[in-house]
Amino acid sequence: MQYHGFYINLDQNVTRRAHVENQLAACELQPFYTRFPACSGNALNVKAPGVSPGNIGCFSSHYLLLKSQVNSPTHLHVVEDDVVFSPHIAKFIDSLATDGVLEAWDMLYTDIFVPIDFNTLKDLSLRFRRCTTLDEDGTISKVENFAVLPLKDRIFASTASYIVNKNSVGKLANLLEEAVKSEIPRPIDLFYRKHTYEGRITAACLFPFITSIDLGLSQASNISPTSQNTLEISLLATTLLRNLFFLHSKPRDLLAACASHLNCGPMDDRDKVLASICRFALSPSYRSF
Repeated sequence: MQYHGFYINLDQNVTRRAHVENQLAACELQPFYTRFPACSGNALNVKAPGVSPGNIGCFSSHYLLLKSQVNSPTHLHVVEDDVVFSPHIAKFIDSLATDGVLEAWDMLYTDIFVPIDFNTLKDLSLRFRRCTTLDEDGTISKVENFAVLPLKDRIFASTASYIVNKNSVGKLANLLEEAVKSEIPRPIDLFYRKHTYEGRITAACLFPFITSIDLGLSQASNISPTSQNTLEISLLATTLLRNLFFLHSKPRDLLAACASHLNCGPMDDRDKVLASICRFALSPSYRSF
């Protein structure tokens, strides 16, 4: 193994710990991943006006983990405890290390938040079909190739799962430490994104995604079909979309979750026209002009 994994988990979150450890056991990866105790709230007593206690704790946890691994002889796979692994993740990451892909980036994400943005959806949908062979129900029957998507000019977020180049651990730890010692300006995923946009971090994402986040541990398990919390439902929609580009996505299950939670009311003919045009525009048949 050319990397070592760490999963961040609060002591009290035993269900999430079991979720990760069961997956590691199924993949026979227990010797290669270590639990890292997460910070609860503002345990480091940092300045972070406007940042929620949960996001402060998340930022602090990633910082302390990277700081503890500054002299790591191997690449690091950092995950949060709602991650879903591909059964073949170790093989994928090792091949990236062997082929030198990891050396080209400070960070390589294994999945990211996907915005509900038409141009992004078109780009990812076409890439997904070029990279894969799909069964009739939309599940992947064969992966033809993987793409590495540079993130400097792409909308992205999330720290659920990313690989850190062993030569960049100190660089990332120092950037985080600057904020911890002065002021944490934003959640860690947006912190990484800002520094990627500014060129201080080089980051990319493997596509199709080789990890995702668990719907049951995120929004779906806490949202009733009659929920009026539009923000929660909107977040769920982006999580469903993110799962759609996962290597082991099950479109039929995602469709059922859409039917249960994304209640938009009955479709009239105008809605059907819009749906048909959007579907066509996302297909390989559409040509921009």
